[in-house]
Amino acid sequence: MEKALLLDRAEGRIVAAVAPLEESAFPPGAVSVRVRYSGLNYKDALAVTGKGKIIRTAFPMAPGIDFAGEVAASEDARWAPGDRVIGTGWGAGETRWGGFASFVRAPADTLVRLPEGMGLFESMVCGTAGLTAMLAVMALEGRPAAEPGPIVVTGASGGVGSLAVALAARAGFEVEASTGAAAAHAILRALGAARILGREELSGGAARPLDTARWAGAVDTVGGAAL
Repeated sequence: MEKALLLDRAEGRIVAAVAPLEESAFPPGAVSVRVRYSGLNYKDALAVTGKGKIIRTAFPMAPGIDFAGEVAASEDARWAPGDRVIGTGWGAGETRWGGFASFVRAPADTLVRLPEGMGLFESMVCGTAGLTAMLAVMALEGRPAAEPGPIVVTGASGGVGSLAVALAARAGFEVEASTGAAAAHAILRALGAARILGREELSGGAARPLDTARWAGAVDTVGGAAL
């Protein structure tokens, strides 16, 4: 028997319960994965509490937008039993059953191989936030004509923001971290932030067309006035 945290709708509200299931009860997918770890993401919290319209298909649904584990069986030649894989996004926990289960079936294209030197647990510690931050820093590194100067990370005390600060600093960027959380200043400096900006510095209204540039790039996790 497998287990999954299943969400269902009853009397207009979301009900969550851990349920024992046969493998045959799980929706189809080319690759069957024995899940070892899954991260707790903001979307998952919204889904489980019913405070956000995350589930976009019929109930019941197993949430969890990411997972890491070993391939149990595969109909795709790219994956073989025993392969250690990561799945993140691609509708997991939204349009198809996700990682809050001991077992999941996933489309072959949605999986990536666990990098050498990283364990399954560590991959979910970094999680979807780490993947997002990594892609953002890679995009900054890959600019064809990057201007010199600091970069700014907004929402720097959050998951994506804090990891972006750490990764960008390690990559050699001078990082200015914008946050409204005073308690996070020491942590952000330890992660590599050269300067801490108060949230109010980026929420004072629209920029003027001829304002002097302050940063050579940005990783924005906030949007709105800050963006």
